[in-house]
Formats: sequence, structure tokens, C-alpha cells
Amino acid sequence: MNKKAEISLALLIGCIVVMGIVASVGTYGVLRSKGFFEKPEEVEVNETVSDPVEDVIETLENITEEEVKPEGYVLDELLLTISFNGTLSDRELKNLFDDEVQFDGESYDAEEVISYTGFEVSINKKDFADNAYLTIPKGGIEYTYILESKLNVSEINDDETLEINFLGQSITISNWDVVAEEVTLSKGKEFTLGEGETIEVDGHNLVVSLIGDNSIYVFVDGSGRNINEDSTVRVNDLEIKVLGIYTKTTGLNKVVLELGEEVEVTIEDGDEYMEDSIFEYVIGSNSIGVVLIEDFSQLDDRDGFDALDVGMEVCLPNSYVCVMYEGVADEDTEEYEFFLDGGVVGIDGRFVSGINDYDEVFVNNGSIYEDDEYLDLINASVYFGDSDIELLVDNSSIYIDDITIALGLNDITVNAVNISTKEDNYLNAYGIVIESPEDSVDDKQITIQVPEKELEASVKVY
Repeated sequence: MNKKAEISLALLIGCIVVMGIVASVGTYGVLRSKGFFEKPEEVEVNETVSDPVEDVIETLENITEEEVKPEGYVLDELLLTISFNGTLSDRELKNLFDDEVQFDGESYDAEEVISYTGFEVSINKKDFADNAYLTIPKGGIEYTYILESKLNVSEINDDETLEINFLGQSITISNWDVVAEEVTLSKGKEFTLGEGETIEVDGHNLVVSLIGDNSIYVFVDGSGRNINEDSTVRVNDLEIKVLGIYTKTTGLNKVVLELGEEVEVTIEDGDEYMEDSIFEYVIGSNSIGVVLIEDFSQLDDRDGFDALDVGMEVCLPNSYVCVMYEGVADEDTEEYEFFLDGGVVGIDGRFVSGINDYDEVFVNNGSIYEDDEYLDLINASVYFGDSDIELLVDNSSIYIDDITIALGLNDITVNAVNISTKEDNYLNAYGIVIESPEDSVDDKQITIQVPEKELEASVKVY
């Protein structure tokens, strides 16, 4: 049963169950969309009461929206600006192959792996503002089909081909040149035909007119051609390879043909997977794969290869495996406003020091006070709300994680980078947002948003 059918059945069952419950409850209960029964409030006769069946249908529809999200392997707890790498196999992605292949009557181990390299949840690039995007460099995604080293790929030929599922599609390898780093794929379909037989392939009509000892004569869409055994020719855009000729004295001659628009293609290391693909082939001594050749690191990329916003993805050919950015997890935040009060910095916002909470603190002479008359010194460490970020001060600056604010509120640096001329909101690696730095410095009034916990992102591979 497909997903759509499952959803429809779920809705139908839900409706039947609900109607039965409503009938039995009568005037003593109202079915809520969350599934609880409550004593009904008194209602006027002309007051509209929601249809419980519709309530449940709406709830089921909301549930099914979650159910249809793609399954896969989630890379989570990813910190901002920290590069991450790894390799995935069938242990993480069940559709990846890890089994045996057959060649020349023997079994050999083979597996598919996906490597990701240089992934980063990046911040503060051009037009990023206070958003975090997933950036993927050139070479950052690689798919590899690995064969056991005992399989001597140089023995692959037209008579002993190797069949594998590559990127979810069956391919036949008829030659593997390790030195030249190239493989030959048989892409056509194989047919066994007798004299006078006709077949239609890829919109072309082929007739085997004559089968000789070493050659055959065929017509393709009315055009005739003689073809020798073990040769490949193109007739009216149909490629024909004569794999074998079998003649008998009885006259029941047969020929084995491989037919298609392209029966053979030779792939070299570094060739594009297909025209305008973002992947190219990687061919090794016992492996074949593809690697990403575009860079997804900026916004408004002229070629359209933008850094990934939430819900965006990059997929291998045939959408065999996709990488989707799930974004940054939501965290509770507190707002803090820095202002000048008679030349002294005051900060509005929730602070915690030991068992004490403060809605406002003041910075004077390298110390932190709870009042603007600087009588009540706070001796213990002061933290921004429930976060682990401590408010530190000296005689010249205020320090918040890797953020430094001059006591005159006329200069802001983040990780030693001066951002005082930045127009857009600025996000530091912890997840603190500094609102409109340039305007804030001009106004001598700075507003920041501090998350309760360090921000973490997640990426789904499926």
C-alpha cells in the first residue's frame, strides 16, 4: 500500500471511530482534537459548535504531514562555523549496498559509501544577515562504489562483463582500464533474433535480413547495412553491436545484438556524469563513483549554486541520496539593551548572579553594580539569563563570549573582527545576535539577543 493510500485509510478509520464515540457520548462530552473528553460548557442553541469529525480529520492531516517527511540519517548537534566531515554506509543509510557481486562465476564483496567533507553551518557572509546557512565546498559530497580488491577488474571484457547497481541504476561494465582510469559501460539492450525477424527499439524498426558466417545484413527504418561480428555501427541513429553469430546447416541462423541509441560509452576519470551535471566521475583501481564539482557557499550565486537555506537540498544523480539542511534548533532568547547613563553603561535585561536575579545592571570602573548610584556592588559572577555566557568588564570594555563592546558604545568587535560598520544584524558562533551594528554604534545604544544555549544545527541525509 502506498503512502497516499495509507493516509486515506487512516482518515477513514479515524472518522469511523470518532462517529462511534460521539454517538455514545451524547450530551455528556465533547471530543477535542487532542483526544480528551471534557464536560461541555453550556451553549446557546444558536451557537455554532465545531464538528468533532472535522476536528479529528484536521488533526490526522497534521500528523500525516509529519509522517511523510523523508527518513534518513541525521547529523545533529552541529555547531556554527565548525567544519564537519564523515562517511556513511548501509549502517546509516539502508538503501546503500553492502553485499556481494558476481563475476566470472565467483562472488566478491562490494559496498557503496557516501563521504561528506568540509560541510559548515556558516554565518555572516554577504547577505546572510543573522541567518545560518549550510555551505558545501567543491568536492564536499562523494559517492563511491567499492569492489573487493581480489576482483581483478582488468579481466572484465565483452565476454565477462560485471553488472552492478550504480546510483540506483543497473549498469554493465564491459571494460575497466586501470592505467587509463576509464571504464566502458554497455548501455544497450540485448536481443537474439533470427533471419527475417523484426523488432522495434527506441522508436526504430529493425529487420534482420540476412545472417552469414561472419556478418549480418540489417535494415533500420528502411536503411540497409552490413555489419561484421564484434563490430558496432550506427544506422539511422540506432547503434547496433553484433555480439555473436550462430549459423546452422538447418538454416535456423541466429544473431545476438545489443541495440540502443548508445550501446557503449567509455567514461574517463573526471568526465561529467552527464551534460550540465554538478557531479563528475571518479574512477580508481577498484572503485567508481561521482564527486561534487560545484561550490555551494554564497547567496545569489550567478550559477544558482547557493548556500543551503532551511529545507534546501543537494542530491546525487537520480536523487539516489540527498543532503538536506534542517536549520538551527530553536532556543529561548533574552534581549539586552546597552545604553549610556551619565557616561556609564547601563544594561537592561535579565541577569543571574548566584541566587539573585537582576533586570538591570550598571558598569562602572571595571565593576558591575545593581544600581545607578554604584552603591550595591555585585561581587559574584554575573550571567546573561539562564545561559552560560558571563558578563565580564574592565576599565575599557565589556566582554560577552567573543564579543567586545567599548564602554563608550562606539565600537564592537566579534572574534577580533570589527563590525561597527556592518549594516545587517550580526551573528556570533554561539548564536548571539547583535542588531544593526552600524546604527547601534551611531546611536550609542546596542541591542543583542542571547540564546539560553549555544545554537546547534542539523543536516539530514536520506
